[in-house]
Amino acid sequence: MVARTPQKHKKMVAPINPVLLRETVKKNLKKEHTVLSDQVKLTTDSFHVLQVQLLIGNEYELIKKYLEESSERKRLYNEVIELKGNIRVLCRCRPLNQNEITNGSTSILDFDSSQHNELQVICSDSSKNTI
Repeated sequence: MVARTPQKHKKMVAPINPVLLRETVKKNLKKEHTVLSDQVKLTTDSFHVLQVQLLIGNEYELIKKYLEESSERKRLYNEVIELKGNIRVLCRCRPLNQNEITNGSTSILDFDSSQHNELQVICSDSSKNTI
């Protein structure tokens, strides 16, 4: 007697329609693409909102730093001017009037370099006032 080996039962599978399979895969990929696109849109929108919030926060910090630095620069500038010595206006000159020109005057002020801090103003009657 010949020993029979049991045969394995094969499941019967219906033949796969390649066109139907392709359409199903295509639909699934489109759904997945739509879901991923929506996720990307949400992520980029939230990213832009976060960027705007960070920029607004940085703007206030930059304005605050600018104002602090501006006031410090102004304070230092004033200190330098004081250390150099402030220049004060002692006398303002005007142009010669017609009467002074006809008298032959060429200047209203006379400055003698040997006498420090002294100006002589020539008046229309040829007198000199010292400042």
